Amino acid sequence: MRAGLFAVVPTILMIMGCSDGASSSAGGGGSSTGGTGGTAGQSGTTGVGGNSGGSTGSGGTTTTNPTGESVTLRAEPCSKIPPQSSKCESFEVECEGLAPAIVDIATYEPTGVGSAKGTILFGSGGEGTGFYNFTQMGKLLNAGYRVVDRRWPDGWFTGGTDGPQQTACRLAAVIRHLRATVASEGLLCATGNSGGSAELGYALTWQGAGASLDFAMPTSGPFHRLDLACQGAADATWPTECLDIVASVCPDCATNQCQLNNGPRSLIDKSFGPTPKCSAPADGDLEFLKARSPELGPDVPGLGDLPIRFMIGKLDMGAYAPLTSELHDALLTAGANVEIAFIDGAEHEMEKTTPGANAITEGLLANCVP
Repeated sequence: MRAGLFAVVPTILMIMGCSDGASSSAGGGGSSTGGTGGTAGQSGTTGVGGNSGGSTGSGGTTTTNPTGESVTLRAEPCSKIPPQSSKCESFEVECEGLAPAIVDIATYEPTGVGSAKGTILFGSGGEGTGFYNFTQMGKLLNAGYRVVDRRWPDGWFTGGTDGPQQTACRLAAVIRHLRATVASEGLLCATGNSGGSAELGYALTWQGAGASLDFAMPTSGPFHRLDLACQGAADATWPTECLDIVASVCPDCATNQCQLNNGPRSLIDKSFGPTPKCSAPADGDLEFLKARSPELGPDVPGLGDLPIRFMIGKLDMGAYAPLTSELHDALLTAGANVEIAFIDGAEHEMEKTTPGANAITEGLLANCVP
C-alpha cells in the first residue's frame, strides 16, 4: 500500500483532488493466515483476518474468518465458462448469516512472465449475473497482471434482508479469499462498473474490504446516499442541489437525472427481501435507507491511504455524476485518499466505448502498482 497522489492518466479530462492520506493504513495483505490445513484432494481452511496460527493444506479449498464468513470451492463447475480463461472455479460464499451464494470466478493468467505482478478483480454491472469480459484484458495480461472476473449466477443483491450493504459482504469475502490465496503475494486491485461499482463501494465502506486491497476503481457509480439514489426526485432540496453539483463539477456531462432509474432500484429492492423499500418506500423507509448509505459506512474511517478512483463517463445520462461526486466529497472529508474523473466520450457501460475502456486500462496500469 502506498500513500500520496495518484498517477496521471492521459484520457481523463477533469480530476478532483485527493487527500494526503489518513494516519490509519488500509494496506493490502494485512490479514493474517491461519486455520486448518487439508490433505490433497480435501478441503482445508485458511484464516482470513484471524490471529490464530496454522497452515494452508495442499488441497485447501475454503477460506474462513472468525465471524463465520467462508468461501468454499464447490465440486460443481462454473455454470458458464469464458472460453479464453485459464480456469473457472465455482465457490459457495457465506457471510452475515445470509443463505449461501454461488460465485463463479474465471481466472486469466498473465502472458510471458514467470509470476503475476498483481491480481485485478473485475465486477460486472447490474446484479452481476454475467462476467465482465473486459475488452482490453489482453493489455493487462501482457503487462503481467492476473485478471479475475467474478459472476454471481443468482445476483449479488439476492437473499438480503437488510440492504445492499449487507449483501456486499459476499464480495468482501471473495476479496479476502483472493488475498489469502492467489494474491497472497503481490498486488490486489479491484474495479466494478455500475452495479459492480455499488457492490465494490459497499464492500469498502461497510464490509472492511479496503484492508485487503491496494487500489480500488469504481466506475459509473456508486452513490453517496441510498435514500437519494432511490427517491431523490421527491426530496425537498436534492433536485436543486443535484443540478448545481453537475454545473459545478462537470458542466458538459450529459446527466439529466438526480436518482436511479427503475431498473437499478428494482435490483436494490432484492436486498431487502419482499419489501420494495427502494422503489416504493413506506413511511419511515427513507431514514432507514439513509442509514444504509455508503457515506455513512462504519469502515469509512478505516479506508486510510487506500487509493480510490471514481470514474464517470461524460456521456452517461444517469444520475451518477452528482451522486458519485457527493460520495467522493464525503470520503475526502473523512480523510480517504480519493479522486474522481469524468471521461470524455465514455457512456454508462464504460468498457464498451473506446475512451472508457482506455481510461479503465490506463487507470489500472497507472495505479495498481506498489
